Amino acid sequence: MLKTYLAGEMSPPRLDRRGAERVALNGKALVQVRNAKDFSQRDMAFHAGVLNASSSGLRLTAEQRLDDCELEIWVGLEDQLMRLNLVCEVIWTSWEGEGEFQMGVEVLNRENTDFAAWQDLFAHLG
Repeated sequence: MLKTYLAGEMSPPRLDRRGAERVALNGKALVQVRNAKDFSQRDMAFHAGVLNASSSGLRLTAEQRLDDCELEIWVGLEDQLMRLNLVCEVIWTSWEGEGEFQMGVEVLNRENTDFAAWQDLFAHLG
């Protein structure tokens, strides 16, 4: 079950399960909820900021809080000319203050996405 954590609250071990090295990156993402347990969140779309990323996931910041759901993300990173289409699963969310949430998402290997290009990007950054 997904939990929302308060700013500064101790995070459980699951939050740090990324095995790949994180890279601090600036970027923007257009996010659309593909599938959610909460029906009211389905098809919701919004913009999010990219705080850091790895070959296996991203940390995003947004005004929207999401529960367990699957996202389709079009992500553009600073200093990169490409925009990548990814499918991700929300692993955790954290309330950071008035109208600001952070979320950790895991990049899923799905057909018709830019998963391979995402992996290649981090192979060259590392």
